[in-house]
Amino acid sequence: MKVLIFSVSTGQGHNVAARAVAEHLTAIGAECVLDDAVFRVGSWLGKATNALYSLAINSCRFFYGKFYAVAEHRRANSYTGSFARSVNRTLVRNIRLKIEAEDPDVILCTHPFAASALDAVKQRHPFRAKLAGIVTDFTVHPFWEDALRLDLLFVPAEGLCAAAVAKGFPAEKVLPLGIPIKEQHALSLSKEEAREALGFDKELKTVLVMSGSMGRGNLAKTLRAIDGAPFPLHIVTVCGTNKRAQRKIEKQRFQNKVTVFGYTDKVPLLMTAADCMISKPGGLSTSEVLTKQLPLLIFDPIPGHEERNAAFLEEAGAALWVKERQALLPALLSVLTDPVRREAIMEAERRLQKPQAAESIAEAVLALAHSSDED
Repeated sequence: MKVLIFSVSTGQGHNVAARAVAEHLTAIGAECVLDDAVFRVGSWLGKATNALYSLAINSCRFFYGKFYAVAEHRRANSYTGSFARSVNRTLVRNIRLKIEAEDPDVILCTHPFAASALDAVKQRHPFRAKLAGIVTDFTVHPFWEDALRLDLLFVPAEGLCAAAVAKGFPAEKVLPLGIPIKEQHALSLSKEEAREALGFDKELKTVLVMSGSMGRGNLAKTLRAIDGAPFPLHIVTVCGTNKRAQRKIEKQRFQNKVTVFGYTDKVPLLMTAADCMISKPGGLSTSEVLTKQLPLLIFDPIPGHEERNAAFLEEAGAALWVKERQALLPALLSVLTDPVRREAIMEAERRLQKPQAAESIAEAVLALAHSSDED
């Protein structure tokens, strides 16, 4: 069996999901080929897409949120004239050539833009491969509606199946198998062992502050907002690729101990070591938090899909959505000092977590390929 996996490098979440499933597919004997749907056209388009996405979520957040809301409320099944469909016309030829060169049994995509482009290719140039998509947020992004030719759509939770059906997907094609995460996030390690491995003080309450792989937002201001706790804290922050934010934090003085990381592969260990996490609610990072049963304070979500993530998790009781920076410290103290509230959040996380999502999706893809053989 050969599986061609398309991702799009807007942030790292979509790529992480693609690699996680690829690892399990390889383990069960499949040949996997990973590709970036946008960079396939050329590095110039990939870089431009990343730059535009960064501009939208950092400098034009209001307009991005409005655009998302308009897309959410468009007429059902109106994908033929959609923005995504128009943009993806530039990808169709290059993706079609890749499909012809690889001749896969199944094509898997982790981003709605890639799915939309594949849908357009299949409409104009039918191919034998079955199509599957992975939703990597706790909401069904409006652009997934542009890919109704998918044979399977994997969503993070049972509560999102109805939303996918409302987009036009047949109910039997929607499987709530979770968001695939790295295998290491599922590994068992005690808090004490994690702190020892990192050289952290085992007695201090540890708070992990993150803001995605790009370290967006004012992390320094967020750290100052929680620095006035009435008892000592160890504040750990990950700035990702945002070197400017890292330098700014390293130059400042704080009341509490502050440890700063740039882009690091130690996030699973940091999550295990922490007592609470403050972060924007990216789909992949949130799924990782759920597997750790780490109390989560959501702050400063990207308008659109991350606000929908925040609403979903808050309604499920799996996180607290803090909407103002000055409310971060009271919320943090309530989680750190109230065992009843803390346990309630962790119990909700246990209900939502799907640590074996990558393996489950790989098995479903294998079954889809076999169904193709039988057809």
